[in-house]
Amino acid sequence: MIQELRDEKEQLAMMEKINNYRTSVYQSQIKASSAKQYIQNWNRLHVQLKDNWHTVGGDSGEKVDMPDGWIDQTDTVLELLKNIRDKRYPEKVVTLSTQRNYLSALIQMGVVENVNPESIKKYTDARADLNNTLSGTHHEIKTEDLVTRDEVQEKVFEVLEKGGYIWSCGMPVIQYYMLMKFHSEHNMRNDCASLHWITQQNWRGIGQEQKESKNWLIGKSKGRGAYDWRIQLNDYKTKKSTDKAFDVECSKSLSKLINHYLTNHWKKHYVTFEDIQTTNDYSNFQMSPVFVKGRNDENVLEPITSNDMTVILQKYNQIYLGKKIGTKMLRRSFYTEKYSDIASDLKDDATSSLHSVGTAILHYTASIKDDDEMSES
Repeated sequence: MIQELRDEKEQLAMMEKINNYRTSVYQSQIKASSAKQYIQNWNRLHVQLKDNWHTVGGDSGEKVDMPDGWIDQTDTVLELLKNIRDKRYPEKVVTLSTQRNYLSALIQMGVVENVNPESIKKYTDARADLNNTLSGTHHEIKTEDLVTRDEVQEKVFEVLEKGGYIWSCGMPVIQYYMLMKFHSEHNMRNDCASLHWITQQNWRGIGQEQKESKNWLIGKSKGRGAYDWRIQLNDYKTKKSTDKAFDVECSKSLSKLINHYLTNHWKKHYVTFEDIQTTNDYSNFQMSPVFVKGRNDENVLEPITSNDMTVILQKYNQIYLGKKIGTKMLRRSFYTEKYSDIASDLKDDATSSLHSVGTAILHYTASIKDDDEMSES
């Protein structure tokens, strides 16, 4: 059975192997980012199982090495899976969603490696049980964790912006502030984590394949080093193979903040004198991540991951909002605040009409024309 896949060449080979398998069984190809996530979850699961295998079986916790055929010992694996600890909070086990993600990775890697079908079926059944459990709790929103836009404005933005305090903070707090600014204007998932910045002039000079390879923050010059920015997402959770990139303009106020962040903080923090050929020549740093985790072994700037973004938001929202919440709860808060007054009535009407809320909106609700297009009755 395959071990952890740390080498980039091994990971690329496995990504290709996964898609070749999916093609052979008439399944759709998956994006490189999804295949990479399978591999990351596989690696994390493998480490956890290897480190904790001795806690199941053996005498009085006697050290027992994980055997080569461990994946077929389904009862042991599933028992260990339920007790995997969250590295950030060792006193807690990982969430059911994380357990499901680990199982999905195990199943995908298992079928590619021709693991015993009976073992795969047990893992698939276990994942189905988790899906049923999650579907029953997914919509149970803890109202005490919801926040309003006014709360975010008063407890986060006004506090950090008072007297320009935010710009004297360290980069982790500045990145948190910018992430919250992005999210308050564009209620997306963790897509901001993968944004790379580039000016529109340089954007025109790169190939189509490169354009489609990343999520972008694209700046249109206004002169004197200022830009109007727009977000272009080429890789997002709900994108289908036939979908175009998602494109949205940033507001003037957000663009102004982005200009300040990139010019006065990003460049000064991440660009050293040795990095540039001549003073203030930052052209080589375009196409770099907007939100930086650090430099890798090759001294290249790496973006924060989706998980990193969740950790950042939860950590600082606990400090400023008193609630350890990430993107998911911020999105729920937005929809609850905006639509809760009509959601209950809409649900009741849909139920009495014997169709879903989605059907009511998509098929039975006509679009309302702009005022200037409506005729007087």
